[in-house]
Amino acid sequence: MNDAAIWSIIHKAWGITAKATKALKLLLSTSSAEEIWGMSESEFTDKFSSVSHELIDKLYQMKAKVDPARIDDNLSKYQIRLINCYDEEYPEKLKNIYDPPVFLYVKGHWASLPLAIAMVGSRKCTSYGEHVALELSRELSQNGVCILSGLARGIDTASHKGAIACDGGTVAILGSGVDVIYPKENQKLYYDILAHEKGAIVSELPLGSAPLKHHFPLRNRIISGLSDGLVIVEAAVKSGALITAELALEQGKEIFVIPGPITSPMSEGAHKLIKDGAKMTTCAADILEEYGQRCLIEKKNVQDKDTPLGEDEQKILDCIGIEPVSVEELAIITKQPINHIVAILSILEIEGLIEQIVGRKYIRLG
Repeated sequence: MNDAAIWSIIHKAWGITAKATKALKLLLSTSSAEEIWGMSESEFTDKFSSVSHELIDKLYQMKAKVDPARIDDNLSKYQIRLINCYDEEYPEKLKNIYDPPVFLYVKGHWASLPLAIAMVGSRKCTSYGEHVALELSRELSQNGVCILSGLARGIDTASHKGAIACDGGTVAILGSGVDVIYPKENQKLYYDILAHEKGAIVSELPLGSAPLKHHFPLRNRIISGLSDGLVIVEAAVKSGALITAELALEQGKEIFVIPGPITSPMSEGAHKLIKDGAKMTTCAADILEEYGQRCLIEKKNVQDKDTPLGEDEQKILDCIGIEPVSVEELAIITKQPINHIVAILSILEIEGLIEQIVGRKYIRLG
């Protein structure tokens, strides 16, 4: 019988509390799954006297009603692997974080991550934030970077979609079991990730775990822990993305922040991170150069663009040439509000179509 089935049953019985984590590590380091499953309750109590009676009761109640063979069949049928913290396959990056998960449930193409960048942000993102996340993740993935995120609505979704469009791939870390798709509208994205040759779904939670509110901060420490750096795309003052940023800072990771319109509440938290010392980022090159990969990025001419510009974006781009032009001048020419122009200019910068120079003026590239 597959040991993973037994460990997953024990994990399901005990959960992920601090007490359970300590007990699981004891069992993993001293006994095989088959040996534990063959013990009577009294034998288990004698051998593991430090394990609480509460946990022992939960285990033997679960043992009485669950068939390991059925769990084994399900793991095989749904191609779920279980990696424990003592396995060679367990990611080295996670071993160094506070409270590393004992188990990781994995679906898809799990592999070592030579350069992994986490991208997170608001679930209620603006069209600007969604577009930026999509294009930035696409460009990073195009240069072999694996994108990590949480499969949530908004920025997470856009980041995964951009990543699977290219070779770098993506890993989604869930706040539910790997067999529970949340949110439901991301069902297609979930399977698109698994279909990618470098796509995977990962969770520390037992199979069948619901997406409960307290699971997401726990998930965030894994997102940042697996990454080499973290990108924040739109975050309000009380955004959950800021919690991930705090975790990443504690783990010694570089923080990159995409600036947004100064009038947008969705960017207030992100702008505060920039004021506090995070690296303002407007393109993939800003991130790659931090890891010695600046040469992978080249400026693209307008003719090389695969993604057509929107009507407003093209209208503003057509007003920018080799002569520097200011935001105020663009507002007069296009008769558009300044905050709308600033948002579009940020998009055009990330696309590599324009560049901001001294005096808050812009010139066209290519």
